Amino acid sequence: MDLHFHCSYYLICFTGTGNFGLWDQRAAIIWVKENIDKFGGDPELITIFGESAGAGSVSSQMMSPHNTGLFRRGIPESGSVFASWSWHLSENKLSDYAKSIKEQNNCAVKESVYSCLAHVPVKELFEKSQSRSILTNYFHPVPDGDFFASDITEESYNLSSRFDLLQGFNGQEGLSMIGFYMLMIGGSSKQDGLSFQQIRQLLTKSECATATPLSIELCVDFYVDLYDLESATDDRERTEKYSYLLGELNFNADTVKHLTDHSNAATGTSTYGYHYTHRSKIPKLPYAPPDWLVKSADHFTEAPFVFGAWQMQNYNVLKEYMEESISIGDNFVLDFWKLASESDVNLSNTVMTMWSNFAKSGNPNQPLALPADVPEWPQFNTETNNFLDLNKDNISVITTPHKERLEKIQSVLFEARRLQVLADKAPVS
Repeated sequence: MDLHFHCSYYLICFTGTGNFGLWDQRAAIIWVKENIDKFGGDPELITIFGESAGAGSVSSQMMSPHNTGLFRRGIPESGSVFASWSWHLSENKLSDYAKSIKEQNNCAVKESVYSCLAHVPVKELFEKSQSRSILTNYFHPVPDGDFFASDITEESYNLSSRFDLLQGFNGQEGLSMIGFYMLMIGGSSKQDGLSFQQIRQLLTKSECATATPLSIELCVDFYVDLYDLESATDDRERTEKYSYLLGELNFNADTVKHLTDHSNAATGTSTYGYHYTHRSKIPKLPYAPPDWLVKSADHFTEAPFVFGAWQMQNYNVLKEYMEESISIGDNFVLDFWKLASESDVNLSNTVMTMWSNFAKSGNPNQPLALPADVPEWPQFNTETNNFLDLNKDNISVITTPHKERLEKIQSVLFEARRLQVLADKAPVS
């Protein structure tokens, strides 16, 4: 079942009630809880799952104190509310956002955002918000003392341990981000790679400006050292390192933190981690990464395998749908679906069985048997650090990929981010 919700201004809040997009999602889950039995479903076995920002929504629902008993399990794929692009906004940043929104809508200086926007037509709100960059468009959830706790604490993170968790990331999550940067920079970057100065500039203006805005240069130096960006043999090697940096900062490090905290706090619930590395074909979109850069699985490329893209192409109704003229957003998704091939079927069937097994039992290994050559998927914990590597050529049990590097990101950068969020107070009005 697909859930829709308010985005843009609606997702953020400032004080008191807010996070409206997340409340919308919760209302939809309540509807499922109350009505799924009429469709043959079990209201006690609800699993929510999503990818990227959708994964952030899943982990948000798992962290809300309001949701005990509302659903049973969560599957966040490549993303979480722990990420640097998610809810880590300081009081000062929220104040800036509130001021900007009020200016866009001609609110009185002393008027609250809520009272001002209450009478603005919805269409007008969306037109104004959509004219801004997605990176500055106030779509972040925030600690509000209602949907979430008022402070970012380990206790609030540990609320997700009420639910079974299956979570993971792909082998090269930053590929499309690199392709987007190359599109912006132009020139010979797609052929030759990004130079050291170009990467430093991107880190300064984007990744570090978001993660640690009060110590941007220290953040840049930290990443240059951690990924040996200056000592790379050439710009192609440097760009490959940068692609791993982008994925690990935005998806992998926060996923491992979520798995670790969940495993440590869980009592009677399960914790599973996956690493998806199968190199799928990538549509020839304007920001597609060059072939020489692709070493593993890009962001989102696991989704066609979760939904059985090749199998879907062989159902007449779905095939007709995939050939219709549809929205740009749907076309983007279907571009990935259409590249699935018959050779993908075995991996796709295995992934679908694992995901549906987990939804039924909290264990991806049962009740339906997996193929004989697939090893049992062990739970993640901090002693074994077990992940399941998912690849068409070989499915195997591994330990946390790049564990030491991810731990440094958590202990240094994430801790600096936490302290800066607490220290960056709004000016006294």
